[in-house]
Amino acid sequence: MSRLRVAPRALLALALAACAGREDPPPTHRVPLAAGIALDVVERGDPAGETLLLLHGYGESWRSWEPVLPLLPPDLRVVAPSLRGHGDSDKPGCCYRQQDFVADALALLDTLGVERATWVGFSMGSLVAHQAAVESPDRVARLVLVGTAPSVAGDAGTRQFAAALAALREPLDMEWLRDYHRASAAGALPPALLETMAAESRKMPLRVWRAALAGMLAEDHAASLGTIRAPTLLIWGEEDSLLSPEERERMARGLPAARLVFQGRGHAVHWEDPERFARELVRFLGATPTGARSRSAP
Repeated sequence: MSRLRVAPRALLALALAACAGREDPPPTHRVPLAAGIALDVVERGDPAGETLLLLHGYGESWRSWEPVLPLLPPDLRVVAPSLRGHGDSDKPGCCYRQQDFVADALALLDTLGVERATWVGFSMGSLVAHQAAVESPDRVARLVLVGTAPSVAGDAGTRQFAAALAALREPLDMEWLRDYHRASAAGALPPALLETMAAESRKMPLRVWRAALAGMLAEDHAASLGTIRAPTLLIWGEEDSLLSPEERERMARGLPAARLVFQGRGHAVHWEDPERFARELVRFLGATPTGARSRSAP
């Protein structure tokens, strides 16, 4: 992909912004993996195009990316799974560490015939993405890490959340789930998006909430970040109340990379400003050309 294609893509993103949010949800399909589970997956764009793998955050699903999907150029192949335990994907009884999510993502790419992809991860998905870049660098063409940190283990707010989670019972209260997602934004979220994400979160069993959080609390990627060689873009919201400035700085020191800060935005910048997010993503792709294509591509 050359730089000459950036401008048309950016113009396309702007043109499509006007109809964002009016589309019906794109169809999903279940992809069985060798591990014996199946993931719920959305695919959009050109099957022979460069692949973007979109990884959502903790307690979400592929629908975290729904505001962005209509804004991405059609010559990309966009793959957005719901991770194990989340959304309508299978919910096995164990294995919710970053390594487990990475193994599923790699198996998904294998099944779809994709050798290398640009991994775009939000929050927990960013932990999965940079774990993949450490474990399997030949499978990661680029990284785009949104609302990211080396770890959440030292965060007092996360530990308090874990304590609160231990006291909850099923079914999870919808207002509690709305509040959970409201905390990801600096301003008010569109009501439809908030309801969608709360409903998606309610699909996740409480045992998975606890297991996935335990997996995050048990890991710290700071020591391995320096081994990452994939071109990387770090994106944060200036008003992110879920991620401490100290953790952001530790991330930036451990992984020298291009950085963007969205002023006036919170943790989920792709919800609050999907048009700018899509533009910046497309710009980064154009500035870092790479041969991340499907095996079936000519």
